[in-house]
Amino acid sequence: MKNCITRATGYKNCVFKNMIDSHKDMVIIWDKNYRYIYVNKTCEAFFNSRGLSSKNRKIHEVFPRHPELCQKWEKRIDNVITSGKVAKYEDSELLFNKEFFSETILFPVFDDLNNVNGALCLSEDIAEKKFNEQALKFNERLSELGKILAYLAHEIRTPLNSIVMNVAILKNNLTLSESGMKSFDIIRQELQRLTNMIREILKFSHYDSSEQSLISLTGVLESVKDLIFPVLAAKNIVLKINIPDTFILGNKKEIQSIFFALIGNSADAIKQNGYINIYANVNEQYKKISIFIEDSGSGIKEPDKIFLPFYTTKKDGTGIGLPTVLKKMIDMNSTIRLVTSNPGCTVFELIFNLVDDYEENTNN
Repeated sequence: MKNCITRATGYKNCVFKNMIDSHKDMVIIWDKNYRYIYVNKTCEAFFNSRGLSSKNRKIHEVFPRHPELCQKWEKRIDNVITSGKVAKYEDSELLFNKEFFSETILFPVFDDLNNVNGALCLSEDIAEKKFNEQALKFNERLSELGKILAYLAHEIRTPLNSIVMNVAILKNNLTLSESGMKSFDIIRQELQRLTNMIREILKFSHYDSSEQSLISLTGVLESVKDLIFPVLAAKNIVLKINIPDTFILGNKKEIQSIFFALIGNSADAIKQNGYINIYANVNEQYKKISIFIEDSGSGIKEPDKIFLPFYTTKKDGTGIGLPTVLKKMIDMNSTIRLVTSNPGCTVFELIFNLVDDYEENTNN
């Protein structure tokens, strides 16, 4: 088996070994008994971060709580060993309360006598790729919808402004009973709600890509924290921000509005006495930063619908907030996704492209 592994991993070639060890994708070798013979550093880090160990263990010993997953991979290994042919797979697996998307190539591993003694697996995480594909299609639909909504909003806004103005004039000039005054107040409130909705629709249909500049994420979040502090204080909500001082390229006002909307949603989901934690994960290899917004609110009842325009569970909601956030993120070549949502813990992830060096870019 050692010769087999030597041929599969190129261990006699130190350069090739180092390439496999440090490869960004997972590299795994199993013997024909489904025992892990080798995992590279990426795979080892994945296992270690979840308290798993694969050393000299079989698949079902590493994932005892996922018998269907183990049977599927054992069958795949058997097929590759029996056929001696390469196989390709695309998977979506629910593991550790998270959905994983992967593209996998499974190679037969031959010994010196040309017998197949195992299988080599090269597995790529395609979660971001999948999300970007879906987001691009969704953004195309949103853009078309945005054009229609913008046209309707402009057509409605002029007569609506006239109605609002004339209602105010009538209220001041008419002598009304108490019930009449209440009716006028209801009309005024509903007109204000329509005005707010039109304003949100116009925001939804337009992203200001002008005035691009280098933006400190820490600075943006601290400014949003100051703006939303009264809302948080009224509910005794603790907001903690723990991210490195990194820089992205974008429109500062638009990015502020994204964080203001998400933190505001978190605050809305907390009745009283809760927390909102904002933390980060930097991927130096891909020059990206993930910002996580976690709250202790009531959770989201229908997570599959949250980015659909006009879907809302709020009494006075427009259903435009999160679709607008999604559209702005896509327009910035960034992404947002709901990681998890349960009563007591909801987490959103925003992925931005990092700018390498702030000082270098400001001097150029």
